[in-house]
Amino acid sequence: MIIPKHTISDTRLTQLIGNPLKHKLTPIGSGAFILKSFSNSSNNNDTLNINSRCNFEKREKGLLLYINYKNNLSLIPLPIDEIINITLKKGEEKINPRFLSFMWILLKIGVPISFARYFEYRSLEYSIKPTELSISTKKYNMTFISNGYKFEEQAQFFKSLKYRNILIHS
Repeated sequence: MIIPKHTISDTRLTQLIGNPLKHKLTPIGSGAFILKSFSNSSNNNDTLNINSRCNFEKREKGLLLYINYKNNLSLIPLPIDEIINITLKKGEEKINPRFLSFMWILLKIGVPISFARYFEYRSLEYSIKPTELSISTKKYNMTFISNGYKFEEQAQFFKSLKYRNILIHS
């Protein structure tokens, strides 16, 4: 059920998927995603615009998906029992540091690529393709992409959900 933000109350959302989780050390919201595909098996008239900006919020009994397209905000509650699987896949990395560049030196002394990549010389030494996220529920199949540099943050968010059906490919 795709719900325009202005037509639903917080009470109704709490009934569907519980209150937002509030933890001190873990984020309750994901980073930004871009919707790339959406299919609705229960209602073909209920659809979303491709290239909408999306975020997820942790709730006690599931996830709340925020969809923003041209400042029109919609919500999709995703109860835990309806989620079939969540797959997060890291984009392909190309690492080609120049000899004696700062990135090359950092990698030689054992600094992880996740840190050393920020010291690349121009954009020739390191590149990463977008992170892909696919979510299958009983009603929806959705595919999203996100900035490849944000994979670690996205992985941390989805690992913190502790659902049994999450796959993270790095």
